[in-house]
Amino acid sequence: MHRFLIYSIFFFFLGCGTPFYVPKDSQREKIEERIENPYFKSGEEYLFRATIEAYGHTFNGILAIKTTSLSYRVALTTDFGNTLLDFSYNKEDQWRVNYINEDLDRKILIRLLQRDFSDLLRTFHSTEKYVTSREVIYLSEEGKEKSYLFVNQDKNVYQQINTKGSNKYTTFKFSCEGKGELRQVIIEHHTLQVKITLNLL
Repeated sequence: MHRFLIYSIFFFFLGCGTPFYVPKDSQREKIEERIENPYFKSGEEYLFRATIEAYGHTFNGILAIKTTSLSYRVALTTDFGNTLLDFSYNKEDQWRVNYINEDLDRKILIRLLQRDFSDLLRTFHSTEKYVTSREVIYLSEEGKEKSYLFVNQDKNVYQQINTKGSNKYTTFKFSCEGKGELRQVIIEHHTLQVKITLNLL
């Protein structure tokens, strides 16, 4: 099953992606602002029930994320405690693969997961924001890649759209309860038939 999941990812062609445009009724403002993901605080550890769906196959496990001010570590295990992957990241060495199950040891999959975790956990430097009556959208640019962070009227980040050029490559959807407490993250890929659902334990 695991091997089927991985091979399915590699033998399908990539799509073209879907264009993204900011709302026409938004008001653009120039800013200089540092934005951290409010759901992942430095020095904390988070456990998620992870479900990966790809081309009709489903893969489940427990995802652990531990963060510090300069680094983070991500590990995925089975329900029986067997390690499937263990990645660490710091600003000097970038990503390091500490362990990877042989069925998952494919460069394209490793890069995809590392990119998703980077987009999920990193700090953004926003240079523009777009204001509407419903939300504020913060823009962060890095080369040809852009990230748009959507903040609702409750001051919660509820969506993050990552683009390359004008096309979306991933959308992150955040679901909260109470006073902005994270319950779920859904990562949808627009150029691959891959969806990752993380439910906080």
